[in-house]
Amino acid sequence: MRLKAVSYTHLDVYKRQQERIRAIQEHMHGSPSRVSNDMIATLEGELADLLTQYPPLLLEDDLPDTLKQLQERGRLAVISNTGLIDGRYMRIALDLIGIRQHIATEIYSNEAGIAKPNTKIFDLLAQEAQVDHTQILHIGDTMKADYRGAQSAGMHALHFSQKPLEDVERIASIRELLRHIS
Repeated sequence: MRLKAVSYTHLDVYKRQQERIRAIQEHMHGSPSRVSNDMIATLEGELADLLTQYPPLLLEDDLPDTLKQLQERGRLAVISNTGLIDGRYMRIALDLIGIRQHIATEIYSNEAGIAKPNTKIFDLLAQEAQVDHTQILHIGDTMKADYRGAQSAGMHALHFSQKPLEDVERIASIRELLRHIS
């Protein structure tokens, strides 16, 4: 772990992941106590296998080309609250859909031990990218974790959404970034 003073430790992030898996199991079968760490590891592996077999779909057909154009204008990064999927599998998925080659910095909550909207994860991005927070434009699809989290860390932010919200700068497609970044 790279950061020492964080509000979530790596163990806490992993523990929350285990708790979510146990909650799913309890919902399905009524008894979370029957879920062992080996079962959780097996489930995580199966989820990862599914991710690699059925990678995410590109919402925009021209995304690889758009990312290439954006990459020519500056460095691109990913900050992801990984949830049930490890960062290592997210890397595989990004490779499979052909966009990882455009990403210079990757931060995954399960590896960093912190999650958005905690400003420490945004600090980690600035540190790894070796740029000031004010030089970073963060785009994300959640108001609290992405938009407000990035703003709280001193970054510029755009909300990625089809639905306009009052007093919130947004984009409805990644291609729209080309007019925001010179």
